[in-house]
Amino acid sequence: MRFLLFIAILIIILPSAYSIDYFTDRMNFPDGESRSHTQNITNTESDSVQVNASIPSSFTLDSTDCIQINATLISCNIPPGQTRYYKMDSPSSCTESTLYSSELKSNSSFEEEFTFVCIPDNKITDCKVEYGHGDANYLSNSQLYISEETATIFNLLRVWNIGHFLQPDEAAEDATITCQYEHYPVRTYGRVEVDYYPNSINGTFHWEEIVSGYWFRIGVMSQEISGKSIGDYYNVTCNQLTYKFDHHQVIADPSSCNLEIRSSEPFVFTFSDHPTLENKSILKITNNEKYPVYDISFDRLLGGTLHTETYQQLNTGESVSYTIDESTSCNSTIFFIPSWYVNSLKPRYYTQQIDCSSINHPPTLDPIGDQTAYINITFTLDINATDIDGDNITFIDNTTLFNIVPQTGLINFTPTTTGNYSIEICAEDDFNATDCETIDLEILTSKEQISQPNITLTLL
Repeated sequence: MRFLLFIAILIIILPSAYSIDYFTDRMNFPDGESRSHTQNITNTESDSVQVNASIPSSFTLDSTDCIQINATLISCNIPPGQTRYYKMDSPSSCTESTLYSSELKSNSSFEEEFTFVCIPDNKITDCKVEYGHGDANYLSNSQLYISEETATIFNLLRVWNIGHFLQPDEAAEDATITCQYEHYPVRTYGRVEVDYYPNSINGTFHWEEIVSGYWFRIGVMSQEISGKSIGDYYNVTCNQLTYKFDHHQVIADPSSCNLEIRSSEPFVFTFSDHPTLENKSILKITNNEKYPVYDISFDRLLGGTLHTETYQQLNTGESVSYTIDESTSCNSTIFFIPSWYVNSLKPRYYTQQIDCSSINHPPTLDPIGDQTAYINITFTLDINATDIDGDNITFIDNTTLFNIVPQTGLINFTPTTTGNYSIEICAEDDFNATDCETIDLEILTSKEQISQPNITLTLL
């Protein structure tokens, strides 16, 4: 009988020990940014309860309707049915995956904690863009470029459940995020509620439960993009992702998935005479686009024989040069894979024609020669260049002594210190082809001081 009475008392007591509800509006924060975290503690008991809450290391208390005992502890006296809060700011510097805790203890055997984790938002949610359809052709987050041609873009939203940072693991509930898309035809969509507006399309993604510890594709929206010009963007704007646990909430900003439209003909070809070989020319191939190109191949004519050349990767601004037979009919086709197809299971090769008759020639810089300037005397020099293609010419230099006027090539400055300086001056055309000369500029003491005779006076 006494044993049964003890069990009955235990059953009555245990629920009261856990009749305090607690919830934080944000358990995550990234390195490099301090964020605000608001914790609410609700008393669902029939009597008042006192709850002490610790402030985690490196966190600072922002505000509270409780009593602050010291920098690391607050005390909340909570009447029945009421809620108290405390708001904290997380540190702006932290190590990824570091856990912080705010311990909660009451006078009614209640003992729990809030958990906070340092983790970047892009480790919680991100967007993956698939170019084309069906061959897992995902764009790299650092190479969000697509061509000006008509294409189908699959926008995939992914969510990582960070419930494994809690003890025990928890499944994420009510994962929700809304994105706004441009007003292009929707080809397919899944796990998303689509709303059409006059100038945009909204997609609301929602998933009731996500198991902890892995990426989950919360939904997909695909559109057929066309009519964009080079330099334009295909824009997707998403608001914050939220999902909840029993006592914690996650809020994360998705990474940008805006795509820049680029030319599908990335190369500029520069043709010049070979400096030492007769009847030979140098063909310089430059990637003039923002994206890298891969698996390049083309045929070149050398010694009357075609040679197939290959090059693995050419990053933006990089060049590769080949010796070819001097000819005005060296037409050839260059094959390559642009960055938006390099991750595809079935990469697509693009082509661009090499036409010697339309190859760009670099500008020709007029000889400059070494120069002399003098302290406190204005130095003026006009740099000139010509371009047989009629391209615009920009003048550039690599010195901090003066700034050459880019459009005219005028150098005008007054030296203040003596010295000898090696300076490179270049003429550059619209296609980044250059002609350069390195000169020596000697700055001497002023002419007046040099010309004064050395006079010695003797006092008698």
